[in-house]
Amino acid sequence: MKRNVFVLSFFLLLSALMSFAGRTSFALESGPPRPEPVPQTGHTAIVESVAFSPDGKLLASASCDHTVKLWNVADGREVRTLSGHTECVESVAFSPYGKLLASASHDETVKLWNVAEGREVRTLSGHTNGVESVAFSPDGKLLASGSYDKTIKLWNVADGREVCTLSGHTEGVESVAFSPNGKLLASGSFDKTIKLWNVADGREVRTLSGHTSEVQSEPPPATSPALSPVSPMAVKIPGPETKPRVGAPVPPWPVIFTREFFDSSTMGFNQRKPTGSG
Repeated sequence: MKRNVFVLSFFLLLSALMSFAGRTSFALESGPPRPEPVPQTGHTAIVESVAFSPDGKLLASASCDHTVKLWNVADGREVRTLSGHTECVESVAFSPYGKLLASASHDETVKLWNVAEGREVRTLSGHTNGVESVAFSPDGKLLASGSYDKTIKLWNVADGREVCTLSGHTEGVESVAFSPNGKLLASGSFDKTIKLWNVADGREVRTLSGHTSEVQSEPPPATSPALSPVSPMAVKIPGPETKPRVGAPVPPWPVIFTREFFDSSTMGFNQRKPTGSG
């Protein structure tokens, strides 16, 4: 008798547990939907430059896949791709109010884009070699571009007119940056110097010498709303005379690698380890 009671109790307990498990499984399956994974299509070649919008909501990235991409910082989603350049895009910079984005490319042009629409506003042509860097003046009225053609150009943002050309470097210009008050422009070059220019009259103020190798970048002023640091995964192949074309062999001047070496299929460059202490 006691054995029968025990067996009956065991089956009743087992039935109750199975019923509870079923209800729990149903509750889990009918709960809030799980968030969908965000696909990251991304660039298909090296990323050369990134810049935050002034409000910090967007991130722009420039790549050797010839495109610029805009990303939503909050969730990492790709907002849109800006296509139009025909070679590597080397630098991007937002205007102070974030309405425009400038991009510089080895196709010898600078492009201005409407950020809200992703529309190309205009193309600034005038350099005779790849353009390596762009920077807006603090008031957003001027845009500076530095090029392998050894010059810096100042452009009127409103109409795309070339204001003036600043000449003085003896090799390619890698970086440009305005002073916080917009009165001075600094340029860094493969000639190992930094030059300061008077923006109002285009006059060279002074040359800063001291580096023993090419000057690749100056930090933007502290008040600048847009930062355009070179990506830590970027490869720079400097050359004062020769355009760094896709498929070209590695030139004899120094190859600057950051973090790691890249597969030659990425840009068509042959790998070569940098010499010296680096």
